[in-house]
Amino acid sequence: MLQNLNSKLTSIPFSSFEMVEKANGEPVVMLEIFKLLKCHPKSKNDDLHIYNTEIIMIVNNQLFIKQNGKDQVDVFVNDIFNHLEEDSHFLLFIDNGSLIDNTSFLKDQVRNLLLSMDRKWVELLHLEGSISGFLVDKVIETELGEGKRDELKTI
Repeated sequence: MLQNLNSKLTSIPFSSFEMVEKANGEPVVMLEIFKLLKCHPKSKNDDLHIYNTEIIMIVNNQLFIKQNGKDQVDVFVNDIFNHLEEDSHFLLFIDNGSLIDNTSFLKDQVRNLLLSMDRKWVELLHLEGSISGFLVDKVIETELGEGKRDELKTI
């Protein structure tokens, strides 16, 4: 499902996410979700990243993907799932046959994480083919992207 992503905006050191906190001091959910990710590039070509991922995150209409083994988060323009609302926050899971058990396990991990962090979510089943996901409230409040804080909607 994921195609070659060549609309890369920037790469952010993973440690930067560890320093970001919401105004009330709560831990940033995005960082904790990235810790659960299992994704890596299929190609070693420096100019082109092809991702094999079980989960991606869309925040403020940008794709956030962390590569396995690299200490950075790559940020892309959301030109794959551009039909989703710009101000919503999505976790998308890609089921691809042999990884269904892994994806189910990863979803359980994310559910447990969201419960422990007192977040609410709505499960979105079969958005496109084998894609399913969560619409989550209060995923992240950040100055990444357009450089201003957006109000987050509660589901």
